[in-house]
Amino acid sequence: MKCLENPQTIGKTYDIAGSEKYTFNEILDIIGKALGKKGARKFHQPVGPIMLMAGLFDRFQFFPVTKDQLKMLFAENTTDDDSFYKYLDITPIGFPDGIREYL
Repeated sequence: MKCLENPQTIGKTYDIAGSEKYTFNEILDIIGKALGKKGARKFHQPVGPIMLMAGLFDRFQFFPVTKDQLKMLFAENTTDDDSFYKYLDITPIGFPDGIREYL
């Protein structure tokens, strides 16, 4: 909302991410703990077949993950650039606290 209300942000691009890196297993454990579990039960599968299945089934709601979500897990989605937060006077919160609040 702050970007939409601020004419100085028109045409600007901001990297919005945290500086922490998490493995997929860590993300699952953090989500499990946010749901009141000790962790998350994991059933490991090779990435290749899952990517193929996601490509075929991600348009259906029953499939738990999309191809784009899998691609994002393999991308470097962190940034040390916090100018977005400073410029718009936003205090970021970490993933564990954010997901706990969301869930």
